[in-house]
Amino acid sequence: MIYQLSREKPYVFNNLLRDLANLPNKPMTVEIKERKITRSVMQNALMWKWYTVLGDHFGYTKDEMHEELATRFLGIVERKTIGGRLLIEPRSTASLNTKEMTEYLDKIHALALNQEIKLPQPDYFGAET
Repeated sequence: MIYQLSREKPYVFNNLLRDLANLPNKPMTVEIKERKITRSVMQNALMWKWYTVLGDHFGYTKDEMHEELATRFLGIVERKTIGGRLLIEPRSTASLNTKEMTEYLDKIHALALNQEIKLPQPDYFGAET
């Protein structure tokens, strides 16, 4: 069973207590950990839009910009393939939580400002500014 607990939804606590009371009478382990919220769909869409703008400016594809900026600002990970080959690739943005993604986007934005490139900004109401 997985419960996403928050103070905004007290009824979930009641459901948890009810379900715990109905568990079979045998040893169990209960784990409570902080929930990490991954990057938002809006953050991801903005990132790819920015890659396109930057790629157009520098003469690269959005995928090339993704690889370059992720390597520069997030670092690399090394892993071995089944055959034992070593792969070195940028850390995935999919693993970032919303705070980390905001920090990553801030670094991309600072790079653009330094190069005097105007990036589109979301207004959170459906239009771009």
